[in-house]
Amino acid sequence: MVFSSQPGRLYHKRADAIALSFPSPGTPGEGRGGGDSINVLESNPLPNPPPDVPGEGKWVGLQLGVNVSSSRTGFTLVELLVVIGIIVILMSLLLPAVSRANKEAVRVQCLSNLRQMAMAAQHYASTNHGLFPASHYVVTSGSTQINYDWDWIYVLGQTATPGLLWLGEHDTPVQKCPAWEGRQYTNPGGLYSGYNYNVSFVGGEPQLGQLGHPGSIQCMPVHAGSVNHPSTTALFADAENSVFFCNNLMRSPLPSPSEIQWLGTQTLPGGTWAAYDDAGGGGAARCAGAQGFRHLGGCNVAYCDGHAETVYAIVPAPNMTKGVGFLSQDNKAYGER
Repeated sequence: MVFSSQPGRLYHKRADAIALSFPSPGTPGEGRGGGDSINVLESNPLPNPPPDVPGEGKWVGLQLGVNVSSSRTGFTLVELLVVIGIIVILMSLLLPAVSRANKEAVRVQCLSNLRQMAMAAQHYASTNHGLFPASHYVVTSGSTQINYDWDWIYVLGQTATPGLLWLGEHDTPVQKCPAWEGRQYTNPGGLYSGYNYNVSFVGGEPQLGQLGHPGSIQCMPVHAGSVNHPSTTALFADAENSVFFCNNLMRSPLPSPSEIQWLGTQTLPGGTWAAYDDAGGGGAARCAGAQGFRHLGGCNVAYCDGHAETVYAIVPAPNMTKGVGFLSQDNKAYGER
């Protein structure tokens, strides 16, 4: 679009048709363009193009002040649908990646928790004659029975306090797996749960009954120096035995020497504490102490040497929900050699 030297006109070049806009006669005394404009479609160039406009072609004379707008003001339906389709495809590609990244962050946070717990266990051993924390024992004071667990100290019906692992400390945020939303089976009042402790080979068989009475069990944790392969012996791990509960006591898939000593015939085929794959239908209590493989199909495990890693090879526990199982078919991952 160019300006002409003639007052009241501008010229617009087009390659095909010419839209002429001339001012209609105005009221005498008014300024330029006092009336309405008259548009005429002309298919041939002006016979006498203005001499001050260089070049060839077809020129349009337009009244100054008249706005020329595009004939197209929006998207067509097809174009809009194409854009929406592209957005949907991009979201379908990005959302799974974002979800996996969030789950990976939770897995890493859980590993950090377990490392701190392993360090706490080593610190406990260094201040208690080299012994790891006991899994569970009971002290009776008058009519009150105080339960001392590795994770919590509690009186039934009262608020629990941090357990033996923490040596009397009161702040224990690392005791809860960030991916666990259920409760703890053995102590439903515990604020934090989701982890269990290797009682088959490390923490000792939990105390049962009053010591010295027939059928009682004395909890006897092992000495840290007696663990032959600390880098491959599980200490703590993700726990789960149903959608809602977890057991804070980790069990090996096969009866351990201490279990055979204290539980006797219950570890034989058909017994409650028989092997996890017992053909006689036993082993239900053992499967309750299995691990939860909830971190992208993996189970986070802390070992006796203090390191933690994610284990993906699961040995499914019979009659348990999907993702619940053991770290090995035998007891090697739990301390037996």
